[in-house]
Amino acid sequence: MLTALAVHNLALIDKIIVDFTPGFNILTGETGAGKSILIDAFNIALGGKVSTDNIREGADYLMAQAVFDLEKLPLVRQLLDENGIDYPENELILSKRVVMAGKSISTANGVRIPSSLLKALGERLVDIHGQHENQQLLRPDACLKLVDLYGGRESEEALNDYRKKYALWKSNTLQLKKNKESTIERERTLDILSWEIDEIEKAALGKEEDRLLEEESRRLENREKITAALSLSYNMLEGENNSPHGGVLVLVAKILRELETAGRYDVEVDKLANTLRETEYVLSDIKTELASRIENEATDPGRLEFIQQRLDTIYKLKKKYGTTMEEILAYCTTAKNQKEKLLHVEENTKKLEQETELLLEGTRKAAGILSSLRKKNAGKFAQEVEKHIHDLAMEQAKFIIMLDHKEDLAESGQDIAEFSFSANPGQSLKPLNKVASGGELSRVALALKTVLLDKAQLPTMVFDEIDTGVGGATAQRMAEKIAIIASVRQVLCITHLPQIACMADNHIYIDKKQGTGNTTHIELVHLSATARTQEITRMVAGDNRTDLAIKNAGQMLKLAEEKKRALLKKAD
Repeated sequence: MLTALAVHNLALIDKIIVDFTPGFNILTGETGAGKSILIDAFNIALGGKVSTDNIREGADYLMAQAVFDLEKLPLVRQLLDENGIDYPENELILSKRVVMAGKSISTANGVRIPSSLLKALGERLVDIHGQHENQQLLRPDACLKLVDLYGGRESEEALNDYRKKYALWKSNTLQLKKNKESTIERERTLDILSWEIDEIEKAALGKEEDRLLEEESRRLENREKITAALSLSYNMLEGENNSPHGGVLVLVAKILRELETAGRYDVEVDKLANTLRETEYVLSDIKTELASRIENEATDPGRLEFIQQRLDTIYKLKKKYGTTMEEILAYCTTAKNQKEKLLHVEENTKKLEQETELLLEGTRKAAGILSSLRKKNAGKFAQEVEKHIHDLAMEQAKFIIMLDHKEDLAESGQDIAEFSFSANPGQSLKPLNKVASGGELSRVALALKTVLLDKAQLPTMVFDEIDTGVGGATAQRMAEKIAIIASVRQVLCITHLPQIACMADNHIYIDKKQGTGNTTHIELVHLSATARTQEITRMVAGDNRTDLAIKNAGQMLKLAEEKKRALLKKAD
């Protein structure tokens, strides 16, 4: 239930806070006083769109906050729990702030939330009905949606089941169409993939082949320098023919003998001799290895040309398929998988065709179940609505729901529904959008709201001038109908009709005031009994506030209170 609404810097509103009570809350005031601005603020707090043009002159932001009591709202508490939002003492404060730059911030109990969550919370808290919603009844899909809502959980489950099956069937159908349309492109892609795979596989690449070939190429290109260095090193170890002392190994051997002799008498020198002996072994191994390398240094003269050609092939593959050997081989693997997948597309298409046929059969079956439910519910729904229309001073009106079956499947099923209406005897039933006047449409809307009251399970209902185009006895009937709704739901209602205003449990007067400095602002007053009589007098007599007019207004309020008690007693 809505307990309060706070608004800052919205149009003519600088700052107001208005409290609401359970039952029937009425908002009245002169035309242009700003009553609808208050409903706009409420809509903003629930996630509705708002333009920066609505920011009050001289302000740099606007903000709307709505406070709710969640004690009897388990679905709202569940949604808050799912999103990790606490609600101490079962209180929820929804807020939306819009700055001049156009950015908005939405919060729930001080926690910043996405606008989608704010809207989802609003949809579980309030049903706002105004002249725009009256026009919504004339939309082609409105009737079917309301028939499904009337069907309750059974219709909801049947519709959800159908939509799941329809979505799968539609997805398969689109994929099947895509498969069939892409045959030429698939063949072209297969040719490209086959050529690429063949090119890479013919190269027979090794993972580190490029590195090894580059090393070998560098070695072959510098073979003469390498051979000269090896030969010189070998000679320095072995000793040249004209060397008087021999090579390094000969000198090491001589040094070793001297150290061995001294080592017999000095342990430290003996250690040196041992170290040198190990060095002699190492140098001897190096000499042997050098001799082997020099002997085998002669190579195939065509080897360098082969390596360069091979590296050129690898370079070209790298330009096409990857900068490393691993990337080229990975590309080849991916191409093979893609080729394999494309080769099986035709087989998969046949399988997809079979699946799609089965899905179509299941979807049509689900559509049939949904259609049967709608047919059963539409008649009962129309009868209940017609009864309430009769209560609204259209005793001879006829109201039925025309259901038609179409062959094609749609997201809503295979049904087309339309409200048909006749206001007077002798008039044939015709589509509601072609025959209903503004006042008649308002009454039909109220009748629909009344019938669907328990189905929607929304704690608060807002009627923004639903009384447009009605008056007299019809206004009285409408007032009684809204009062009955207010006995089980909280109702906020903007009205210009005294018959409806008299039924209020909480009467709020909205007035536009001229401030200092040529400014205008809105004030709200919760009317006392005396002030309420004065307001009803204004609504009935305008400026002609005679004693008789005031007395009549008091009598209207008294009769309305008696009527309300009788209605509520009858409803119990």
